[in-house]
Amino acid sequence: ENGFTLLTTIHELMCIAAGLSDSDEGDFIPILHKEIQDVNITKHMVGDLWHLVHPTQERQVWDLVGSLEQRLAAVCPPDISAVRMVRDRMTVPGIRLDEMMAKLYIDSKRKRPVKAGAVESMVNNWKMTWSVEEPNE
Repeated sequence: ENGFTLLTTIHELMCIAAGLSDSDEGDFIPILHKEIQDVNITKHMVGDLWHLVHPTQERQVWDLVGSLEQRLAAVCPPDISAVRMVRDRMTVPGIRLDEMMAKLYIDSKRKRPVKAGAVESMVNNWKMTWSVEEPNE
């Protein structure tokens, strides 16, 4: 049951975006954020879901996630240990959901409905967090 939290949350958010659910997206975004653990990646993920299902509302949902930032940070504080974990030699690269999504968004060429410079700032932050230094031999 717990293993499907991410999928059921994504499904519910897509139903909300499509107008097939009376639920409030504000109730499900924090659940998604608990799985992703990065506010900026959560914004991108929710924005992408709306882009797929209801593209004209993508900007509004992006703004909604932005307005929920403090609540999301309270639900799941930023994971400072993520940087250490990535650099730990026992960590298998690509296993963490947030790491995989950050790399996906770093490589993405899609234009997003955000203010100029916002995406670049997020990408620079992700690159600093998720860059893995090669070990010295």
